[in-house]
Amino acid sequence: MNEIYFCHPGKENEIKPKILSDIANARSRVLCAMAFSSDNDIADAILKQDIPDKRVILNNADFHREGNQTAKKIFYELDCMRLGTYSNMKNPSHMHNKILVCDDCVWIGSYNFTSFASSMNWENMLRIDQKDIVDKVVSEFETMWLYSRIIKNKLEGAKCVECGK
Repeated sequence: MNEIYFCHPGKENEIKPKILSDIANARSRVLCAMAFSSDNDIADAILKQDIPDKRVILNNADFHREGNQTAKKIFYELDCMRLGTYSNMKNPSHMHNKILVCDDCVWIGSYNFTSFASSMNWENMLRIDQKDIVDKVVSEFETMWLYSRIIKNKLEGAKCVECGK
């Protein structure tokens, strides 16, 4: 069954508890591609899971954002990759997805894993367990994972270490 969840200021967050539950109940995989991630509860839930396939892709600009220790914790303690360039570039490229796969369901929507999303922003997440859609999202995650592995050591800040651009 597909379900939609919302949160906004003055309304109890119905997204985060459901996401935390799905992460805690995952038995085979948790795949996450998140544009902005500073929510320690979600990071800790992912880190705590002892499952065969646990991978995260972070937006490179968020990783380099001053004071974001949560993104650094995820990066250094998990099988984690980064995509995108710094925000201060003339033409930055961001990995702007908000995707979470827990076993055979996918969460997708506007909700970043941040305190702003949790309490101050108007957000939505769609929880989908329709196999063809889950498979398509997993395929896109695998494509992003492959690209991030290819360029892993090619980016230093906002510039390519090979060509300097």
